[in-house]
Amino acid sequence: MGDSARDTTTETTFLSIIDEAPDAIFVGTGGRFAFVNKAMCSLIGVAAADDLIGTPALDIVHPDYRQAVKERMRALDESGTRQPAREVVFLRADGSEIPVETKATPITYEGRDSSLVFVRDITERKAVEAELAYQHDLMQYVIEHDRSAIAVHDTDLRYIYVSQRYLDDYRVTEAEVIGKHHYDVFPDIPEKWREVHRRALAGEVLRADEDFFIREDGSVDWTSWECRPWYEKDGSIGGIILYTEVINARKEAEQELARHRDHLEEIVAERTRELEQLNVELAEATKAKSAFLASMSHELRTPLNSIIGFSGMMLQGMVGPLSEEQEKQIGMVYRSGRHLLSLVDEILDLTKIESGLVTIEYETFDPSTVLSEVAGALSPLATEKALEVVVRPSADLGLISSDYGKVKQVLLNLAGNAVKFTDFGRVELAAFAGSDEHVEFTVTDTGPGIPAEHVEKIFEPFVQIEGGAQSKPGGTGLGLSICREFALLLGGEITVESEIGSGSAFTFRLPRRPPDDGP
Repeated sequence: MGDSARDTTTETTFLSIIDEAPDAIFVGTGGRFAFVNKAMCSLIGVAAADDLIGTPALDIVHPDYRQAVKERMRALDESGTRQPAREVVFLRADGSEIPVETKATPITYEGRDSSLVFVRDITERKAVEAELAYQHDLMQYVIEHDRSAIAVHDTDLRYIYVSQRYLDDYRVTEAEVIGKHHYDVFPDIPEKWREVHRRALAGEVLRADEDFFIREDGSVDWTSWECRPWYEKDGSIGGIILYTEVINARKEAEQELARHRDHLEEIVAERTRELEQLNVELAEATKAKSAFLASMSHELRTPLNSIIGFSGMMLQGMVGPLSEEQEKQIGMVYRSGRHLLSLVDEILDLTKIESGLVTIEYETFDPSTVLSEVAGALSPLATEKALEVVVRPSADLGLISSDYGKVKQVLLNLAGNAVKFTDFGRVELAAFAGSDEHVEFTVTDTGPGIPAEHVEKIFEPFVQIEGGAQSKPGGTGLGLSICREFALLLGGEITVESEIGSGSAFTFRLPRRPPDDGP
């Protein structure tokens, strides 16, 4: 077999080997594809080698890289030596871009000077590099925008990195510090900092919330700092990182706050003295008001009772017959007098409560007796409005010990309101043995109900909620407020449940014995 035949056989064997190679490989002759392996076809996205063979190799090179590839091809032809790896971008058959790394070496193919080109897809590597670059840029951004000044040293305490804030805060330049020993940059560094560096290089993390740094001109900057080791990939300590933050503004704010706090304490002390004096004066004024109202109670009630009594006698004909107009006018005087007396009583009751002058007189009585008396007192008004009044005490009520008069006053007020605001239906007075320790009185009506947003307001002094057919209820708005205060004084409570259009139910829960009684 001749040399030509052997060469042909060798070339065929070689091409069959590289055709199965995992990396893309092609042979270029005269600037055109002369041979492409299967991996190259797959990389470019063509079905077979014939789709590329004979076409210009530059057709698959991105326009931005074609000039560089031309120069590379010319250098290969002229020097006849291998060309090192270079990154370029190829265009696939569908027009998409793919980053690759190429190496080229001169060969003889089919008797002509050619180049053997090895192509490696570096898409994944470029993605990793892009991610690393992004992470680096992000880290750099975070470092440069952090409030802390950052300096990184190696184990010999030579600077290997400083942030711009560090350069600004310590008034040095990058050229003055990078590669220099820390103590050469700051020769007068205190011994405490040398100890911090030694301990950090030994693996400790040290920090201070506030410290001071004395500059060459004698000025002082307050700082917070942290010094910690950083580690190599093998786990060994590679050096230390120092984070420092100038906190002059914070210190000044703290000092200013301390001054304000001291001044505020003086103001508070002064205001406290003023309030104490006002409380004394208020107590004296309250005592004077209570004494005045107590003395006025007799002065107010005596003429009112005279007016009520005398007008009542006139209405009963005890002083002679009256004309129709006289009876009408005197009736107005009588009703107005009783209403005014009721208002005076309520105001005086509230005043006594506020002044702590209310006394509790305990006695033992049957709760059903109170219900009957309240129902009897309300019967005339209920009959006039055609309302049914139902009294329903439970059989197991037993006796209780409390202030009979105040219990009756609370129930009279609750039941009186029920009759006043109910235009049709019924008012029910009931009492139940709530437990061995308590009894519960309930007053239920079929009136208009109370809006949910007003349920708590009705117990406030001088608050009146519209109801029934009245545009505005009469009275002072003190009744329910007094009821709740009496209930609390007796150790009990008053609650209410109401629904618009379905009436209201007031519950007066009362202990069976005085709060300080034993079992």
